[in-house]
Amino acid sequence: MQRNNTAETAATTSPLQLRETPTRKDTSMPYATIDAPFVPLYEAEHSATQIRRSHDLHVPGPAQCEELTIALYEYDQQEQAEADDRAELPWTAMEAVARQSRRRQALLSDNLRSTTILLSEHLLRRRISAVHGTAVARAQLAFLRAAVKGTADWCDDRTVVRILPDSCRVIVPADFTIVRFLPGAEPGDFVYREADYRRHGAGNPQFESDTSSVANANATWLRLLNNAVPSDDDTARVLDDVDAQLR
Repeated sequence: MQRNNTAETAATTSPLQLRETPTRKDTSMPYATIDAPFVPLYEAEHSATQIRRSHDLHVPGPAQCEELTIALYEYDQQEQAEADDRAELPWTAMEAVARQSRRRQALLSDNLRSTTILLSEHLLRRRISAVHGTAVARAQLAFLRAAVKGTADWCDDRTVVRILPDSCRVIVPADFTIVRFLPGAEPGDFVYREADYRRHGAGNPQFESDTSSVANANATWLRLLNNAVPSDDDTARVLDDVDAQLR
């Protein structure tokens, strides 16, 4: 599987990037502990009718188990201290866990018709365990396995998980998310990307809302989906195989 993990530059500046968003100091807001540029995505997830995700580098927040979220926080904390000589991030590990839990509420929203999460086998088989260890990797596999088998309490059958196997021969772009709404509903369909890829996966969010960018992203996503394992049973088998081979 070939990878192209250089994020594309947004074709236009989206109104989502220009709107005012709450700062982390406003503790009355549900996403008060995050940087303002990320708030439009998190808010839009709750009103979207369809969300399509493709991830080769990082597990998207709503699909992260608690163990992975905490491990990412700890890594981020270390990176922050080394880069800026600051001892603390402006949020706690438990605030990070609560944030992802709130984002998962969108998966059970009355507005949502479907969400599909494409994850690369490379991400699950090598990337998580290499950075955070096999215990965290196994916890993440179990979290996804519950969704695939219909036993998860954080999503229902509107959420589909699919794996893009190492054997497929397609170029995998940098992580992106397509968020769709009812016709005429605000803020309108958009593509979300992060242009700065650090280990924790957060940096320089880009929103593309022009028709061409959304159409191109959908075409890319469908091409990736067509190369993914086709069913829940197949997905579960890949998850089981990855788990059995973790070292």
